[in-house]
Amino acid sequence: MEEYRALLQINESVNIHVKWGRKAKRVLGSVKLLRGISIITLSSYLRDYFIPEYVIREVMLHEMIHIKTGFGSTLEKRYQHAHRGGVIRKEMKNVGQEKLFDEADKWIKVNWAKYIRSRARRKDLI
Repeated sequence: MEEYRALLQINESVNIHVKWGRKAKRVLGSVKLLRGISIITLSSYLRDYFIPEYVIREVMLHEMIHIKTGFGSTLEKRYQHAHRGGVIRKEMKNVGQEKLFDEADKWIKVNWAKYIRSRARRKDLI
């Protein structure tokens, strides 16, 4: 997280907490502001050894970009909408992380649905 804080130039005064959430199938990460603390919640599916590290890193950076742009943080909102107009891709490109965005996006499009189905089958067997 500190690497991304520096990369995005998020001031140390912005209090950020990261935690694991439930096994969310559709929302891999989220951020909300609670009592002045930006809380990033990551889907517990991301804890699985099968998920490439670069996917986890992209989700984390994605959520930190929301914080930087004023969503789920005390910082001023820089955009009207959190995603509209390719905000995340633009911000990742600005900090030299467009390749990370593209690789993670490709992996998720190709593999995520299969991964979720395989976990559902595994659950049925237990």
